[in-house]
Amino acid sequence: MSAEDNEILWYAMRAYKSERRVEELMKAQSTLECFVAKRYELRTYHGTRLRKLVPLIPSLIFIRGRKSDIQRFKQKHQCIQYMGSVAENGKFKVLVVPDEQMQAFIKVANEYESDVKYMNTSEVLLIKGSRVRIIGGTFDGVEGILLYDKEKNSNRVVVSLPDNLGSITTADISLDLIEVLND
Repeated sequence: MSAEDNEILWYAMRAYKSERRVEELMKAQSTLECFVAKRYELRTYHGTRLRKLVPLIPSLIFIRGRKSDIQRFKQKHQCIQYMGSVAENGKFKVLVVPDEQMQAFIKVANEYESDVKYMNTSEVLLIKGSRVRIIGGTFDGVEGILLYDKEKNSNRVVVSLPDNLGSITTADISLDLIEVLND
């Protein structure tokens, strides 16, 4: 048993289409804590539109506790899986989130009424001047340089002609339609 097995940590885990079930199971016991980031969304049920609190990031759940306690929970319920990556030595490395980072994430994510938007890693890497490609929409496939227009609070992609013949910018582009190119 390693020191990590007894240390209380936040683990990022997958609960495929069972976030609510895992939350309920966690509330029923006292050794583990869980967090699911949520947002309000309009959904239609039997012809009626309802405002419903749904997971912000589908299937993602954070569990805080000792790894040994999480293992016991996993064996009993089999509805969660560790998230992580394969390390250089070929072994699976479990994704652990430091307490300070997790508390900041929870603070922002709990603002259901605010316009909080989840951004994946490639979206966060978007900075003014990044070489990007638009994926989807009217400008699908267009490549250029990301430009942020402060006055209009919008993201545009600049397409330049060779030999400084000129440039043109797209209309405002949603960040989820922009992919960073690694040149």
